Amino acid sequence: MSQRNRIAPEAIRKSKSERVSGRRRIFPNCLDADTPLSQAIHILSTMSFDGHLALRVITIRPSSEWAPQSPGWTLIRVSDGIGYWRDQNVVLELTIGDAIILAKGVKGCLRASQLGLVKLDYFCVQPEFLGGILTPGDQSRLDAAAAQAQTSVRFVSSSDPMAQKFGCLCEEKASAISARCHLLQLWVDAFAPEWGSAPEEPPECKDARDRFRQLINEVPEAELQECSINDLARLLRCSSRHLSRLFQAEFGHSLRARQTELRLQKARQLLADSNAQVINVAMDSGYRHLGLFNAMFKKHFGMTPTEWRRSNAKRTDARRASRSAHPPAYSY
Repeated sequence: MSQRNRIAPEAIRKSKSERVSGRRRIFPNCLDADTPLSQAIHILSTMSFDGHLALRVITIRPSSEWAPQSPGWTLIRVSDGIGYWRDQNVVLELTIGDAIILAKGVKGCLRASQLGLVKLDYFCVQPEFLGGILTPGDQSRLDAAAAQAQTSVRFVSSSDPMAQKFGCLCEEKASAISARCHLLQLWVDAFAPEWGSAPEEPPECKDARDRFRQLINEVPEAELQECSINDLARLLRCSSRHLSRLFQAEFGHSLRARQTELRLQKARQLLADSNAQVINVAMDSGYRHLGLFNAMFKKHFGMTPTEWRRSNAKRTDARRASRSAHPPAYSY
């Protein structure tokens, strides 16, 4: 392909007027099987989300249930015992080595057999934290998979290479960064049908729609997030109005609305996972004016950033108190 027709990520980066630095919080890789229940409950209850790309172990007592409540996709593997996944559409028996993949928001539970404990290895992947890797096209395909009953819950047999690879990862003693990369690769492999095959070499002459589709399938969402519509229109050699129509037709919402949503999601994450001042959260989320940030946050979430942080802290404390008063029928 000629350099003239290819839209390189470097072109997106050069169009930015300012790069905003983010913050990352490092979570423990896993909770050891010997970790005391009270300590495990304290660790988990103080986390704002269920360990993005962090491998965990849970043991469910006989005849007891565990309802995963993950804010993202969850991959679960049975390492010991027999369990049953139940939701409104299906009942699946899970034996040693079997795995199941659950979309965000799926309502169901894993029940242990009456004959004994069931031990599970699991991890969560939150696509919104992968903006530097996933493109808008990737995000759209994942949303479509999560919305369909036949793809929102996926059973993977113990004989499947993916389940076997999952088992090997659970037994490996790798560094934290290596473990996260391997878990991410496992999740990516699980969605091979959604990603499709490698794109064919595009023709030399393309109209604005072709260039737009190349852009959304090759450039990570984080790169597009910080570009103005005028920057992207110049890159695609079309008018801003035409680009807006293309984006609306492809995703059902405007580019500006998607950029705002991504920035506010990041702000909410920072408010939950750090003690940073609100003005610093605003800057790290791409807002240079605190008043605008407060107004947009309240419009989106129904409360100001400070109010949301206090409300989230109260919910966390309430969950912690509830778990301490009523120990669950499973242990981490």
